Amino acid sequence: MFEYFERLRKQPEADKRKAVLRISLSITLAIAVVWGVMTYMRVSATDLSFPADQAAKDMPGFKEIFAGFLDNAGKLFGGQ
Repeated sequence: MFEYFERLRKQPEADKRKAVLRISLSITLAIAVVWGVMTYMRVSATDLSFPADQAAKDMPGFKEIFAGFLDNAGKLFGGQ
């Protein structure tokens, strides 16, 4: 590796720029591959299922959401 850098040091400026671009793209690609594999492994191991009947019970309805919004807006504007 050090020999490669020594030979690169003697190259013209345009060749040095191409080498830097290739090296940086290679490192970025390697990091992206590792990140992608780790993300895939984490997502594939995650259980995304949930009981639909329980979710419907836990979720508030539109009336509760809107009433909460009005209560909070009233508190924000001093009860006006």
